[in-house]
Amino acid sequence: MIDLVGDKTELAWRDKESIRLPSELAVFPSQEMNRKLYLWLLVLLSCTDLNILEEQYDWFSFNQKITRLAFDKYPGIKSLYQELIRIHLQYREQQAYVRKNFFTEELLLRKALAQPGEIIGKIAEPTMLPPVPVWLHPVIIQSTKARLKAKQPEHKKTDKKGVKKLKEKHRRQGEVVDDPDGRSGLMAFRLESYFSWSEFINVDRTADDSDEESAQQAADDMDIISVSESSDTVSSRLNFDLDLPSKEYDDQVLLDGILLPEWDFNKQQLVEDYCSLKLMLPRGTVPTALPKELVRQTKKLRAQFEQLKPEKHWLKNQTDGSELDIDNIIRYQTDVKRGHVSNTPGFYKALKHELRDLSCLLLADLSLSTDAWVNNEARVIDIIRESLFLFSEALEASGDNYAISGFSSVKRSQVRYYPIKEFAAKLTDTVRGHIAALEPGYYTRMGAAIRQATQQLIAQPTGQRLLLLLTDGKPNDIDRYEGRYGIEDTRKAIQQAREKGLLTFCVTIDEDANQYLPYIFGRENYILVKNAKELPKKLLKLYSSLTH
Repeated sequence: MIDLVGDKTELAWRDKESIRLPSELAVFPSQEMNRKLYLWLLVLLSCTDLNILEEQYDWFSFNQKITRLAFDKYPGIKSLYQELIRIHLQYREQQAYVRKNFFTEELLLRKALAQPGEIIGKIAEPTMLPPVPVWLHPVIIQSTKARLKAKQPEHKKTDKKGVKKLKEKHRRQGEVVDDPDGRSGLMAFRLESYFSWSEFINVDRTADDSDEESAQQAADDMDIISVSESSDTVSSRLNFDLDLPSKEYDDQVLLDGILLPEWDFNKQQLVEDYCSLKLMLPRGTVPTALPKELVRQTKKLRAQFEQLKPEKHWLKNQTDGSELDIDNIIRYQTDVKRGHVSNTPGFYKALKHELRDLSCLLLADLSLSTDAWVNNEARVIDIIRESLFLFSEALEASGDNYAISGFSSVKRSQVRYYPIKEFAAKLTDTVRGHIAALEPGYYTRMGAAIRQATQQLIAQPTGQRLLLLLTDGKPNDIDRYEGRYGIEDTRKAIQQAREKGLLTFCVTIDEDANQYLPYIFGRENYILVKNAKELPKKLLKLYSSLTH
């Protein structure tokens, strides 16, 4: 609740990619009123002019303006706003203790809330007043391009690899500020700053040895993250880059220069021949038997999946076939001698296969994130290898038409695609060797890999085609294939696959998958495996369910 001095409240805001709504709302005393506030914020954000989001502006007049725009665009929303304001103004009159120097601004704000668009004035310090939950955040980020251009650093920007990312419940705004002097590390907090911890806290993180849990709590309490660029130089720097190895140490290239399109969501168009994909096999692959620790489990799986194997039976009384139907011939000759022949039966029988009209391609993410440890015994890549071993053994027993591929990437010019087992290939020790030799690669350009897998699948002459994606994270690469760009391209690739008749499904161990996979695959077309060790078992159970 916001009726206590010093409490925090999360406000809505917007950038050029997304709208940001509070993760929780408890502003009004009833759940129904909080639900109405959520609806109002959605309407207000939809009327926000994106052209001014990177410029400094007057918060007071801006929120009045977009409120009037909301009334004009959605006339029915005005009564809802008036209901919210009536209760909110009562709160401000009864509970709003403001500093004496800012009481005039408080009265001006109340008039603007009651009569939006008609009050002229300016509030220099919005954070000195109690929060306004029916308006957007009072700090829209100033454009940092000019400031960065003016402050050209002499040193190269350092890489952030190896820095552990804190778990985030919601996104925050960021700003570039002047570098502190580094000598004052005390945190200043004023009880009259009701709005948030927007004040700058000068903490030298390079010397701070506080535990990660405290850092997480501090980050959760901040609504603006301020980043400064130090002018100090250091005696030496370490720069890490995931560059490709030389040819003699790289994986074996089977085919290079496969051009694939990519969806540019900024331009809302498919850019043809944008990505270059190469077919590869792991370096140093040698024929390998099934790992001994999987033999017992494999026997049980084979027994289960053999029940799905196509059945064979003889069709008798055929006019043509592979063998003579002796029983039918004897029966016919007996009827001839008795004079009971009405017509000539078929003297052959044919062997019929009851085939499952199905093809499946399992596409595995082999990016560098799979090098993370699941427990003290295994990494993610080890779990993926085990899944591929068991998956191939089970499907071999079922007789289904299947293939296994993996992928990673380094920008759009280096999409690395591993055809571990082709559809026409048999499961041999050579294929098992491909699986055993898999190692974590680079980044995760999912869209290109999905499009290549789609081409493999649509070439199969079966009625049902299933594309299974096995991953541990979201789409990303070191160029612009990050954030929404990568998600939109992956979503477009999935849509194109479905338009071609493919059934698509994703299996992931990423704890944050619920934030983006429903948008990419749909809520019913992915599964989150919380315990990575259970991935092989869950994968096979899912396959049985999807192909039943």
